[in-house]
Parts: sequence; C-alpha cells; structure tokens
Amino acid sequence: MSMQTLECVPAMPREPYVNPDYYRRGSIEVIEIIEAYELTYCLASALKYILRCGHKGNPIEDVEKALWFLKRELRQRTKNAIPRKGAVSSNEIA
Repeated sequence: MSMQTLECVPAMPREPYVNPDYYRRGSIEVIEIIEAYELTYCLASALKYILRCGHKGNPIEDVEKALWFLKRELRQRTKNAIPRKGAVSSNEIA
C-alpha cells in the first residue's frame, strides 16, 4: 500500500477515545501510516511512540518505549539473518 492509497481508503468515523489528537497531525492518523507501510507490530509501536512524543505524557518515556520496540525489532531481524561484514550482532543490542 502506498501513500497514494491513503487517499483512497475511506475514513473511519473519529471517536475521541479511539482516535485521540496526539495520534493525528492534520488529516493523517498514525494508524493510516502503519497500515499503508504494512509495518510489523514492533515498528508500528515504535512509530506510534515517536510521533506522539511531546504531545502526550512524558516525552522521555515515549523515546525509551520507542527504543525498546526498535531494539526488539532489530533482535528479531538479526536472529536468523545471514551475518554481513560490519553488521550489528544481536548480542550487541542493549
């Protein structure tokens, strides 16, 4: 799915308890980006925390949570990957 597809997807009705303002900028919601790029759970979660950072709660916690999900994604991807020169090993991920 491409960014152009976003324009073709019918908008769901906005519900404040499901679609809070900190997950929306202009007419685009974070979930629409996640769906358009078909992100994994960990990448989607990291993106969600990155994009809401400074708009809800403690921004430092949001960055820490995003990093946690990114590190988990990296571990999953490097676990069975063929090693390449200069690549980070899963043992090096804090």
